[in-house]
Amino acid sequence: MKIAFRSCVAATAALACLIQTNAGAPQSSPFHARQPADLARAGYNTERDDPKEPTRRQSAEAQYNLGSLYDRGWGVPQDDAQSLYWFRKAADQGNAPAQIKLGDRYQDQNWAARDDAQAVRWYRRAADQGFALARYRLGLMYATGRGVEQDFAQAAVWYQMAADQGLAIAQFDLGYMYLKGRGLEQDLSQAISWYRKAADQGWGDAQYSLALIYQKGRGVQQDFVQALEWLILARASGVSRAEPKLEALARHATATQLAEARALADAKLGRATRASMPNVQTNPDLQFPLVGAP
Repeated sequence: MKIAFRSCVAATAALACLIQTNAGAPQSSPFHARQPADLARAGYNTERDDPKEPTRRQSAEAQYNLGSLYDRGWGVPQDDAQSLYWFRKAADQGNAPAQIKLGDRYQDQNWAARDDAQAVRWYRRAADQGFALARYRLGLMYATGRGVEQDFAQAAVWYQMAADQGLAIAQFDLGYMYLKGRGLEQDLSQAISWYRKAADQGWGDAQYSLALIYQKGRGVQQDFVQALEWLILARASGVSRAEPKLEALARHATATQLAEARALADAKLGRATRASMPNVQTNPDLQFPLVGAP
């Protein structure tokens, strides 16, 4: 209980310090009217040091958290100007999540100040700190030629780093690069390996891609059971095009193959696949188009 109370005090004090030293914040902010208890409950994650002397990193974390509240309208009215203001202050102090948010904002097609080159700049700063999502975002910029000259080799380098850190979407797109031989030598075994890593994390498009690979026998022995299994899992992950593909393939499968595929999928899901499947995609924070598909 004492630790929790001390955490709330540290968080509130760090934010109070920000209020006093950031008079340049947009004037529409209702921040000053909020009570200390409200601010503490908002989840500002400063560390447990002396609340009277918040470190630069602590301040950046509080600024990022405040920007996130305004970005999503949690506890305060949603305010793009406020969120941008606080994200930029945190990013300028080296906060990588804020740098990624700025990169995302500069890519927003509905934002008048959209600037792909600025997006690349902020992604690179976060990527240089080792953040997998930033590395993936930067790779995607190279793959699509946004803000930089299109360069599949550079895209593959950044995808590889993010994939090695376990980011499913990077594993999926790296698999696609190997499948198509873009930016690196074509290697079907590597493509399948990376697709499987992403699929095992529940990435629906990777599951669907694996199903097509096993259905066609591309780089592997043709296997209808595995094709059916991955289609069942892709459907469970919310991939809409998996349903008609599953129905079509099931018409050409034996009852034994169907039962085996369902049992394998059930084992991965940990529940019966006959239940209704949630129509959701894996990571709502990733708003980029997926480029990897056989």
